[in-house]
Amino acid sequence: MDKELLAVQINKAQRDLTAASLWLNDAAANYHYKRGQLAALQWVQSVIDGKTEKYMESNN
Repeated sequence: MDKELLAVQINKAQRDLTAASLWLNDAAANYHYKRGQLAALQWVQSVIDGKTEKYMESNN
């Protein structure tokens, strides 16, 4: 294998690895954001359900 070709392939692999790392970081951040968003929405739903149950009990 030619030394120049090897250097080009190494540089490309380094760029690809950097791009993949950035993509992975973005994906992980998005995952954690969405997980937090889901937890917050589920909490709101439980609060609403709890208030609905208390409201229904007080009217019976």
